[in-house]
Amino acid sequence: MATNQSRTAAQLSAAVLQLGFPDPDGGVTLLAFLNNEYKSVAGERRWEWLQSTFTFSVTAGMFSYAVGASSPGDVRNFDALWITDAADLQYKIRWAEPLTLLDWNQNETALTVGAPRYWTVWGGNILFYPTPDKAYTATVAYTKSVGDVPLTGSDRPLFPGDYDMILVWVRLLPVVGIPTPTSGSYPTTRHSSWTTG
Repeated sequence: MATNQSRTAAQLSAAVLQLGFPDPDGGVTLLAFLNNEYKSVAGERRWEWLQSTFTFSVTAGMFSYAVGASSPGDVRNFDALWITDAADLQYKIRWAEPLTLLDWNQNETALTVGAPRYWTVWGGNILFYPTPDKAYTATVAYTKSVGDVPLTGSDRPLFPGDYDMILVWVRLLPVVGIPTPTSGSYPTTRHSSWTTG
């Protein structure tokens, strides 16, 4: 994984301008374009530089845990979950479809407690089945969201420097005839806003 620091939003904007694209409004449209492409490219896949983990405590007898109470707030996708007990034994847990797991928990009896084997996310909660029989530490692997806070001059995208120029080069796609979702938000040819009559 690349570890070098990405360029700032101002540096990325300057790189787009160096390609010859116009700046009709002092960078406002250009920065909006970069932010839109940043969210679009980040959302294309589960990039390794957007992967992280968080942990929370699991209590005996409780199968539902509020995601917001323990997660860092930048979760886009939950990718995997595993639990560890006090003896440091790690348990594999498989994903189950939410309605399936809810059905299992509805039919639960006092005999259906043990080390959780399944998990899901439903209504802002992480659910386990069977209901945990003792205390565990759950570790969640997730993909970060780039968020709704737009990049400004000194902000750096979460991309490593080896990859951040994709936000600049994607600007060239409509110029060579490849449409992008944001083609309409910025001139689609180099000269479209330069020429007069």
